[in-house]
Amino acid sequence: MKFKTLHTKLITSFVVIIIITIILVLSIVVLQVISQTRADYKIAIQKELQLIERNVEQYANNIAANTRMIATMPLIREADSRITTYVDKTGVDGKVPMIPLDGTPYEIEVYQTLKAFQESHPSVKNASLGVEENGGFVKSPPSPRFDGYDARLRDWYKKALEQPGEVVLSNIYTTSSNEKVVLSVMSVEDDRGSMIGVVTIDFDLKDLSEAVKSAVIGRNGYIIITDTLGNVLAHPRHNELIGKQIETIGLGEFVYDTELIEQEHIVKSDNRNRLIVQVTHSQLSELPLSYVIVVDRSEYYKSSIIITQRVLSLLFLLILLAVLFSNFLANRLTKPLLELSRFSEGITEGNLKNRIEMIREDEFGRLAEKFNTMASALENAKLTLEEKVKDRTTDLLIANENLTSINEELMDTLHLLKQTQRQLIVAEKLAGLGTLVAGIAHEINTPLGVAITSSSYVSELIKELDYRFTNKTIDRKGVEDLLSKSKEALDILNRNLERSSDLVFNFKQVAIDQSTEEKRRFNVRTYVDELLIALKPHYNLAHHELVVDCPSQLEIYTVPGALAQIVTQLILNAAAHGFADTEAGRINIRFLVESGVFHMSVSDNGKGIDSEKVKRIFDPFYTIDRSTAGTGLGLYTIFNIVTLQLNGQISCSSELNKGTTFEINWPLDQG
Repeated sequence: MKFKTLHTKLITSFVVIIIITIILVLSIVVLQVISQTRADYKIAIQKELQLIERNVEQYANNIAANTRMIATMPLIREADSRITTYVDKTGVDGKVPMIPLDGTPYEIEVYQTLKAFQESHPSVKNASLGVEENGGFVKSPPSPRFDGYDARLRDWYKKALEQPGEVVLSNIYTTSSNEKVVLSVMSVEDDRGSMIGVVTIDFDLKDLSEAVKSAVIGRNGYIIITDTLGNVLAHPRHNELIGKQIETIGLGEFVYDTELIEQEHIVKSDNRNRLIVQVTHSQLSELPLSYVIVVDRSEYYKSSIIITQRVLSLLFLLILLAVLFSNFLANRLTKPLLELSRFSEGITEGNLKNRIEMIREDEFGRLAEKFNTMASALENAKLTLEEKVKDRTTDLLIANENLTSINEELMDTLHLLKQTQRQLIVAEKLAGLGTLVAGIAHEINTPLGVAITSSSYVSELIKELDYRFTNKTIDRKGVEDLLSKSKEALDILNRNLERSSDLVFNFKQVAIDQSTEEKRRFNVRTYVDELLIALKPHYNLAHHELVVDCPSQLEIYTVPGALAQIVTQLILNAAAHGFADTEAGRINIRFLVESGVFHMSVSDNGKGIDSEKVKRIFDPFYTIDRSTAGTGLGLYTIFNIVTLQLNGQISCSSELNKGTTFEINWPLDQG
C-alpha cells in the first residue's frame, strides 16, 4: 500500500514540476508581452502627441500671424481719440450699447475692417481695438459694456503692454456666451514707434478638436486637450464635455491646488472596463495646454491573453503526456521496490531462509544482492545468538541465585543498621535527658542543703527550749526569742523546699515533653528559662555567658520537646566544641515569629568550624572532634527533628576564630 502511495507521489511530482515550469515560462512570456505592448503604446502615444503638438503649434502660429496682420494694418496704426464708443457714456441698467456705426467715420471704417476679418475667419469669435489716447474701444461683433468702460484698465490691455510689439496668447478662458476661446493680444504702434493701442482677437478651439480627432491610439484610445486648470478644451468624441472639469467626467483626480499635475492611474469606465489615464503637459510656451491620454487597459493585455490561451492548450497536452510518462517511470521504480518490501516483510516475520530473485544490472539489482547477503548474515547470527543466549541464560540463573543470597544478607545488614541507628538516636535523646537530670541534681542540691541546715537549726532550738523549760530557767522573753528564731528558720526551710519542688516540677514537664511528640501552646520565654536552669551547670561553670532575646509574650503551638532538644543540643555543642579552648564565651539565642513562621538562631563567638567540615556537619556519625565522647548523632538528630518532624529548615554558617551560627525555622500551626 505504501508503494502505491509512492507511485502516486511520483506521478504527481513529475506533473507538478512540468506544470510549474510551464507556468513560469508562461508568466515570463506574458510579462514580456505586456511590457512590450506598453512600450509600443507609449511610442504610439508619443508619436500622436508630437503630431498634435505640431497642429497646436501651427494653430498658435496662425493666431499670432492673424493678430500681427491686424495690428500692423495702416488703418489700425492711426488709432486715436476718434474711437469714441463707450467714452464718457452711461446706459440703462449700467450697460452702454455698442453702436460703432454712429461714431466717427474713422471708427466706422475700423469697425468694418474688424467685421470683415472676423466674418472671413470662422475660428475668430471677436476682434477689437482699444485706444491708448482716450480708452476708446471698438469690437466686432458689437456687444454692450458697463458704464465708464475704459480699455486701458482691462487685463488684456495691460498684458499686451508687458511685451510691446509681440503677440501674447492668454490662458484659455470662457466668454459670456459660455464658449472656450484663446485671447490673442498685441500692442499697436504708429509710424514713430509710439504705442497707440492694443488689438485683441478671440479664437475658438474647434481646430483643436479636429486635431485630436485624427489621433489614433490602438482601437479605442483617444487624447483630450485641457487647460492647466483641468478644463476640457477639445474632445474627439463628445463635444458636450468641452468646458467641463476633467475630474467630473469620470477620469480620476488630477487637479492639485487648482493646477493639473502630470500622473497616471487606472479608473473604471461606465461599461466596467478599466482605463489607463495619463496626463502630460504641452511643451509649447505660447499656449499652456495639457493632454489627457485615455487607453482601454484590456488592449495592453490583448496579446498576452492570446498567448496565454495558446500556452494553456499546450499545457493541457503536456500534462497528459507527463501523466503517461510519469506512470511508466513510476512503474519502473516502484515494482522492484515492492518486491524488496515484500522480501523485508518476510525477514521481519522471521523467514530468514527466503531469498529475493531479481536479475537487473542497475542499483535495484545490487540492492537485491545486498538484501540476500543480509538475510544470510541474519540467519547465521540468529543461530549463533541462540547458542549464546542459552549459555548466558545458564550463567544468569547461577548469578541470580548468588545475588539473591547476597541481597538477603544486605537486607539483614541494613535492618540491623537502621535498628542500631534508632537505638543510637534514642541513646542521644536519653543522653540529653541525662544532662538535664545532672543539671537539675546540681541545682536542687543548694535549696535542699539549706533546708537540711534550717531543719537542724530548728531541732537545736527545740532541744534548747525543752531543756530550759524543764529546768525552769527560761522566761517569757526567752521563749519569744526562741520562737522568733524558729519561725525565721522555718521560713527559710519552706522557701528552699518550695524552690526544690518547683525545680522537680519543671524538670518533670521537660522530661515529659522530651518523651512525647504531642503539640501544645506554651510561652517560649518561660519554657526556655526553665530549660536553661537545668543546663546552667554546663555553661556557667566555665563562666560562659548566655543571652536570650525573646519577647516575653511570645506563645507558639508546637512540639515543646522538639524545641527543648534543639536548644539543649546546640548549647551543649557550643560549650563542648565552640569553647573547648576558651575560658569565657558568649552564646546568643534569639526567637521570633514572622508571617506564621517560627525563627530561631543560636550563635557563639567560639573558635568556629572549617568550611569543609560545615558541609558535613549534619551527617550521621560525623564529629568535628574525635577526642570528645560524642557519637556524632547530635546534630543529625536535630536535623531530622527540624526537617522531618517540624517540616522546617536548618542551616549552619561558621568562620574560624569568629564563631558559629545555626539558623532554624519551621511553620507554625494555628492550634
